[in-house]
Amino acid sequence: MSLNQQSLRVQLQYMRKKHTFIMLPLILLCFFSAITPIFARSSIISPLPLPSEKFVDIDERSCSDSCLKKLYTQGYIFSFLAKFNQTTSDKKLLQYFSEALAELNGVQVREPGSQKYFKIALLIPKQLVGRYSVSIANTVLAYLMARDIEFDFEVFDCIDENIANLESSYSRIIQKNFDFVIAMLSYQGTQNLIEYGNILYPTYIPTINKERFAQDKNIKIPDNLYFGGISYKQQIETIMPLLKNLSILEYADDSQIGKYLSGLFTEYAPNIRHRRSLSNQDASHFIKTLLPTERSYFTDAALMLNTAAPKTGLILSQMDYSQRAPKIYVSTQINFNPIILQLASPASRRNFYVVSSIGTTDAHLIEYAALLNNDLRYDWVSYATSLGVEFGLKMNSRGIKSYFGENIRDKQVEYQNRIYTTNETNFILVE
Repeated sequence: MSLNQQSLRVQLQYMRKKHTFIMLPLILLCFFSAITPIFARSSIISPLPLPSEKFVDIDERSCSDSCLKKLYTQGYIFSFLAKFNQTTSDKKLLQYFSEALAELNGVQVREPGSQKYFKIALLIPKQLVGRYSVSIANTVLAYLMARDIEFDFEVFDCIDENIANLESSYSRIIQKNFDFVIAMLSYQGTQNLIEYGNILYPTYIPTINKERFAQDKNIKIPDNLYFGGISYKQQIETIMPLLKNLSILEYADDSQIGKYLSGLFTEYAPNIRHRRSLSNQDASHFIKTLLPTERSYFTDAALMLNTAAPKTGLILSQMDYSQRAPKIYVSTQINFNPIILQLASPASRRNFYVVSSIGTTDAHLIEYAALLNNDLRYDWVSYATSLGVEFGLKMNSRGIKSYFGENIRDKQVEYQNRIYTTNETNFILVE
């Protein structure tokens, strides 16, 4: 195996053996810890853009699909690549394009139907996600190992979400002829990938919900792009009945997700009586600096907490010291987090309700994920990523038993939202 800054390749033909069952996950965990600079020796990422290939068309005449096929079958590879239309939906042409790039880069091309293992690529901007790239890579590995299948897994570091870097990284994925791609991108990164347009393989984005693009009529979702992000809109709709006949308050923060949730919540609750954005210091010293004035709003009130889980836990823990408190506290997926159980006492979270889209999955898979330090019970990105790997595997192989109950409809995973409260040590489902 070889390791470099741009790409990490793991080609494993995993066969479960009793004497390697325990050691293999630990070895892989140590190996994947090397893909992020925080665990490696000090280095500086080059500011130079990644190299890319361009094929210049010096012939002004147009070339139809049949013309392109003729060029390829007659061996005029460079002419074919120069005139290839990246918006084509002709599957044969897309296959020829992948084969041509693979041939130029010295990669052995598999004949259709001849594959003996599942080839999956992870596209991730490590400069933006940092050490989380290790967690996501381990999530993919956990699922593949739990399946006891032969697979080829490679991580492609696009550094950031710049269009040029996305294009270069995705081109390398095309050259190596993968079956399925998982792309860990933000909303802006997804927009840039769509603008790039040459999405030849089924590509799944676990971090974004398709509804984010519903209002932009200028964006056309490519046929091969799928989404696994949860719907915060649906989660807010699920929790709104709990706020009936109560005065509505909101605490948020200045994080990207905090601002997004606050904007969404305003659409569903336009008559918010009082709202405040809380800093880390506000949450840590809530009882001294804010509670004396804030408690005047608490009578017959519901408090929506669009704050990160550590802030929420600190706020709840200090509410015990108030003679007056909101009737209920509500939140979305961001606070379905065990840190709430650690920071706030059972009494202070007695009336706390949170919505989660995380469903149940195979216990065997949960154990494998735990070995690689991932929690599929609370980390919704890991859950969505693992679900995406299964989706890709089922596209590639028939008769695969499902580990997940969710379906994909109209290119988006459909989640079931459930309301939870807490007891002394756990989140418990509200019947």
